[in-house]
Amino acid sequence: MKVAIISSTAIESPPSTYGGLEWICYLRARGLAELGEDVTLIATKGSHAPEGVNLLETVDVGRSEEEAYKIYKDKLKEFDIIIDDSWQKWSYMAKAEDDKIKIMGVTHSQCPYTRPPPVRYPNFVAVSNAHAQYMSNKLGILVRFVHNGVDLDQYPFQEEKGERYLTVNRIMTEKGIHVFVDLMRRLRVKGDIVGEDRHLITDLTYPTRIQNACDGLLCRYWGRVTNEQKLKLLQNAKALICLPQWPYIEVFGLSALEALAVGTPVITLRSGGLAEIVEDGISGIICDTTEQMEEVIKEDKMRDLNPQDCRKRAEQFTYKAMAEKYLSLYTDILSGKEW
Repeated sequence: MKVAIISSTAIESPPSTYGGLEWICYLRARGLAELGEDVTLIATKGSHAPEGVNLLETVDVGRSEEEAYKIYKDKLKEFDIIIDDSWQKWSYMAKAEDDKIKIMGVTHSQCPYTRPPPVRYPNFVAVSNAHAQYMSNKLGILVRFVHNGVDLDQYPFQEEKGERYLTVNRIMTEKGIHVFVDLMRRLRVKGDIVGEDRHLITDLTYPTRIQNACDGLLCRYWGRVTNEQKLKLLQNAKALICLPQWPYIEVFGLSALEALAVGTPVITLRSGGLAEIVEDGISGIICDTTEQMEEVIKEDKMRDLNPQDCRKRAEQFTYKAMAEKYLSLYTDILSGKEW
């Protein structure tokens, strides 16, 4: 089958620094190609396709998705199925004009839409079960889900860990980075802050406030780092800490999966897809409150967790497993089982 995968225009695919959606597009394209599909990755200029995948470059990074749509719109009819991971999903405009076009819309964030696309079968896909339920309740349509996956070869396992905690996220209030700083300072433990602090954040002054609150010892602010730097920090971290703030829902938690892949446990608040990734008491610890998280850190409960168990958990979320599930879903669509 001829498959198109539409990435966002915010970052190139695969990203050289922070970027979740764009990595997933790249890895899904690779996985589907390895399954024998004829895959085209539609992404920004400067992107790279995996071996065996075609690349359709659209606009420069940062340009609008509408501009990109104008470039690929007339090509959509050439594909048997389109998997649209973009934020605004302009491809549904083409489907509204021609219902023969088959689209699967994948959403990687809390639902940004107030209503479903103006088509009979949106075929929406979320990235976790919790995310699918949230999307379904908000839009009043059926939403299926496929967990994200990673290439484990990119995340070498490391048994020995350091003494510094780590958070990897967009530097924004919803991710609770300020709570991480407060935990480190009050408990007198050391932590590192890594993540996107220029794009896709709601308040551009927030990263500056976080950086000013870091002393360089208890709290070190890294911001954007290369994939190589992030890997080293993940491998050496005592634990990754995830602090999504209510009512924000962490739809998946790719950084948590990356941590598990290198053998680093995850301490997280119970939120959305994070509870589907982390096995409480085995590959990490799930807390219902920050007070519980404080006790976990004070009592050093991470010492009871085995890095090997973390790696085993990550092995349940590979890019190949992800690709197989997407193949199953769009096979349903093409056989008339749309939703």
